[in-house]
Amino acid sequence: HKYRQTSTCTLTLVCVICFSTIWYELHAREWPFKNQPAEVIIWQVGSGMKPNLTQIGMGKEISDILLFCWAYEQEERPSFSKLVELLEKLPKRNRRLSHPVHFWKSAEYVK
Repeated sequence: HKYRQTSTCTLTLVCVICFSTIWYELHAREWPFKNQPAEVIIWQVGSGMKPNLTQIGMGKEISDILLFCWAYEQEERPSFSKLVELLEKLPKRNRRLSHPVHFWKSAEYVK
C-alpha cells in the first residue's frame, strides 16, 4: 500500500461502503445484487463489480456518489466529511416538508 493504514481508517472506509449500500437500497427499493447466492456476490464485489445503476433510474448525482463510495481502491473512496459535502450539494427536490400546524389540529380548535 502507498501509505500505512490504521484500523480506524480502514473501518471508516468500510463504513462508507455500508452507508452507500443502504442508501442504494432506499433509492432502488431492492438489494444491490438481488437473486444471487452469497458466494457470487462476494466474488463480484471482490472483483470490483458494481450493480448496474442505469436500470434503477436514479439521478446522475446519486449514481456518481454511489460509484465514488464503491471505489475498488480504499484511498479513492470519500471520507464521511466529503460524503456530507456531496450530499448537501444534491438538489433539494422530493424532500418532504413538515405539515403546517393546522393540518393536525382538530376542526374545533382551528375554528
